[in-house]
Amino acid sequence: MTPDNPGTGGRRVSLPTVAAALSVLVIVIALLTPEGPSRSAGGVSSYSTAPGGAGIVYDLASRFGWRTERRLTTLDSLALRGDTRTTVQIELAPSVALGARETHALLENVRRGGGLVLSLDGDDELTDSLGLRSGFRASYFASAGDARCPPSTFGGTMLAVPPEFHEIQWRHRPPARLDTLGSSGEGKLRVISAVGFSLGKGRVAVVGGSDVFSNEAVRVCRWDADVAAMKAIDYTRPAGPAEPVLVFDEFHHGFGTHASTVAAAAGYLWRTRSGRSVLQMLAAGLLLLIAMAPRALPPRDDTLVMRRSPLEHAEALGRAYEDVRASRGATTTLIGGVRRRTRGIVPVPASASDAVFLEATVRRLPSLQSAVAVVRRAQSQDTPDREFAAVGEALATIEAQLLSTPSPFK
Repeated sequence: MTPDNPGTGGRRVSLPTVAAALSVLVIVIALLTPEGPSRSAGGVSSYSTAPGGAGIVYDLASRFGWRTERRLTTLDSLALRGDTRTTVQIELAPSVALGARETHALLENVRRGGGLVLSLDGDDELTDSLGLRSGFRASYFASAGDARCPPSTFGGTMLAVPPEFHEIQWRHRPPARLDTLGSSGEGKLRVISAVGFSLGKGRVAVVGGSDVFSNEAVRVCRWDADVAAMKAIDYTRPAGPAEPVLVFDEFHHGFGTHASTVAAAAGYLWRTRSGRSVLQMLAAGLLLLIAMAPRALPPRDDTLVMRRSPLEHAEALGRAYEDVRASRGATTTLIGGVRRRTRGIVPVPASASDAVFLEATVRRLPSLQSAVAVVRRAQSQDTPDREFAAVGEALATIEAQLLSTPSPFK
């Protein structure tokens, strides 16, 4: 008998073995695949310690002699409040548009002797005002490795994706003096990643991308991203003995108080008298609209049930007794009515039976003996319909004579 597969000597690889090998391969690839720094909620913000934030550069600048600050409002608003200091402003990929007034304030600050550090992936109005535009995208690599950097660990910084930047291009003729602050690659592959130039009494440093300032890039020693970031910042250091002030713009990363149409409308409605009046009228109008709007189910008219008068109750009760021929029950009910209306005239307690009441009535008025006998007979046996009227007349006679007789207890 020949084997199924002569080339393998009859040995086969089982399906579970193949599935397990593929699973291990997928896990290894997923663990070792490099990932670039992701943008955190605040973007390239000095508040952020995420891989895409700039918290490390903020701390690093303070160690290099800068007095670091975070700006939570616009620059022109600070000027209106009396803050006319000459500072170095950092604009790294703002998530909120700067606007014409903020752009003008930033450039005027440089012309007065301040500084400006910006990235090409920032605000278009600012780069247009400086005559800059983005070129092709490239990866940032240090020109020469630093021997003092620790060796890369497999699966750690060795597999990290280098930061990216755009080639710096000019919409018109560049400034007469242009200083190269950073580059990537060597020889013919060398690409300028950062430049600097003078503007008025101050200086401007332009970096091809904000990823160079990110925490993920700065923590990798062999890229020298920290050196490139600090070189661009130090280029804008103002002249003079005063301690330089480095301001990170956090307002345009979403921090601070921002103008909003919804927030302004809500503040007017809640914080002013006229606004609260408008809010009440809006609420009343909404309720009126809901009340007058067509409904899926039409409202049902309330059914009015007229209550019966006491006479109708008496008539209905009499008919009920007549239908079942309950002459003895009717007699008991009529005696109870006489007892309630003549209470206090016949000296018997309320708990006494009807028989005791009738006996006390005879003792009080012997003339009622014949009427009491008719009532007693109706209590003890059924009375025909034609004779029941006599029972009513007897009870009426008893009640009339009792009420006409003064009570002995008054």
